[in-house]
Amino acid sequence: MRELKNEIAWSWSRDSVYRRCKRAYYWTYYGSWGWWSEDASATQRKAGFLKALSDLDRLVGSSIHEPLAVAIHLRRPGERGVPFERIATQAREMFERCVRLARRRIGDGVDDARSGAGQLAERYYGSADVEERVVQARVKLESNLEGLRQSPYARIPFAHAAHDLLWVDPVAHTAIMSPSETWDAQRTTLADGTTIYGSPDVVVKGNDGFVHILDWKTGRLSAPGDLQIGAYALFIHRKLGTPLEEMKGHFVHFLAPDEHQAVAIDALAEKAALVHGMIVEFLRDLGARLTDPRANRADDIERFPMIEPGPICARCKFRELCGRAGV
Repeated sequence: MRELKNEIAWSWSRDSVYRRCKRAYYWTYYGSWGWWSEDASATQRKAGFLKALSDLDRLVGSSIHEPLAVAIHLRRPGERGVPFERIATQAREMFERCVRLARRRIGDGVDDARSGAGQLAERYYGSADVEERVVQARVKLESNLEGLRQSPYARIPFAHAAHDLLWVDPVAHTAIMSPSETWDAQRTTLADGTTIYGSPDVVVKGNDGFVHILDWKTGRLSAPGDLQIGAYALFIHRKLGTPLEEMKGHFVHFLAPDEHQAVAIDALAEKAALVHGMIVEFLRDLGARLTDPRANRADDIERFPMIEPGPICARCKFRELCGRAGV
């Protein structure tokens, strides 16, 4: 078995957590590291458990993304239509399975951090309105499924020949790849050796000669995060060697009306350059907080300060460890 190593790496999600709250970043990538070892502390195990928790917004997203990715990976030869009923059934089952799990409550000891997987943070923290929020999330799931059913963009991965599908989001599945293979697939390096992670939902070579990056969105229509597509473009450029000038991006919002469903993102070479600047800034700032940058050790938690209590804390999975469970 390959030795586990806590490496310094960048991804869009890591950068987002780091900018939002340095303490949350610490718990995610340092405080929870090693939870699986026999000599792990109770805090490490709790941090690993909390890291594995889901929440209702994330659950809706994963319940759409994973069955859709599996359907694309396992597309039958000659299949050109979206197997919507199969995707919808799997999405509903995934959602309801997670909603039913409520094995632990705040303050419980944790023997195996993996028990957090599939449980909801809202139930763990005993949110007073959790049942109402579950109902709302279920409605959101169905709205997304209806948007997916109507979406011309969801048909693209099935309408194109298999050789035009350059990338499909890796997913751990017995018929596709193992969890470790999934992790490796989502990883690449920059020219200077920096490790980056990233995985757009679909990359397809279009009839127009361009390579199109499709990213499914299950939340409300909002201002497009152009640089997120830029990060995906940089990843695909390094992973597949595709020239940045030949790429176009598309945010596909399943909740949005048809005429506003897709937001096109162009000039990806410029956006990838801006993302590279973000990576340099991230590595410089993180390195200054580490007690041993070469070994990627963060032994001083105070170098990763908490933000002021507020709405971000109220949505954070790690608030128990920060003494803010009641925020």
